[in-house]
Amino acid sequence: MEIIDEIGRSVTVPDRPSRIVSLVPSATETLFRLGAGPRIAGVTRYCNRPPRAARLPKIGGVLDIDFSAVTALRPDLVVASVHENRKEDVDAISGSSIPVFVTAPSSVAGALRTMKNLARIANAPRRAWEFIGDLESRIRGIPPPERTLDVLLVVWPDPVTGPGSGTFTADMLRMAGGRAVTEDLPGSWPVADRRFLEETPIDAVVLTTEPFAFGQSDVDAWRAMGLRFRGRPVVLLADGETANRPGPGFVRGILMLRRLLSGAVRGT
Repeated sequence: MEIIDEIGRSVTVPDRPSRIVSLVPSATETLFRLGAGPRIAGVTRYCNRPPRAARLPKIGGVLDIDFSAVTALRPDLVVASVHENRKEDVDAISGSSIPVFVTAPSSVAGALRTMKNLARIANAPRRAWEFIGDLESRIRGIPPPERTLDVLLVVWPDPVTGPGSGTFTADMLRMAGGRAVTEDLPGSWPVADRRFLEETPIDAVVLTTEPFAFGQSDVDAWRAMGLRFRGRPVVLLADGETANRPGPGFVRGILMLRRLLSGAVRGT
């Protein structure tokens, strides 16, 4: 089957791939949810959902792919992400005549598109398409937020990093009732220096547990910082994997984040 991936490359994939290697945690989780789990031959060390994925052979991390480990698994399809994997790794795998489908989910709509593409290339059963349809219905059923908060959503502490314009996380936050203040900075994952933090009006700070594992001690430390948002709510998004990954649980992540922001501004 000839298919165009999400960055415009023409890829020839089997009608029903039997040995899939996933280089992306969200794609791994999605493939399992779509019923293709038994055909996944290898994953990254960050692919921890569902628990069965963590027991599969590892091919390195998202940014340090072990090429020999990939080829040793004899995959007939590799799934990668333009946002998470290095181009040189994708090119090396493609150059060895292994088909690589590259995803590029940069919004909530893009995450749904990626799910449909993965369902298509994996030749997923009917129940997988019903699941995707249910997700679309649930998204349509999310009411617009009553107000939009300027949110500093922090995914990495040093340097302070947040989602930029055109990222899935920023779009997910928007649906939850927040605007990522780091969207005002250039780049997909911009760094916010102290001057930016001191001069930017911020309604709430959200620390996530993915990709950096923030904890309650970090929340306490941020609350004590002498910046412009001193006295503003600082909250912990304890299930950052659900909220930050464009996988099958992202609708739950949107609702989780909306409740967190609503509670923060009410002081609960």
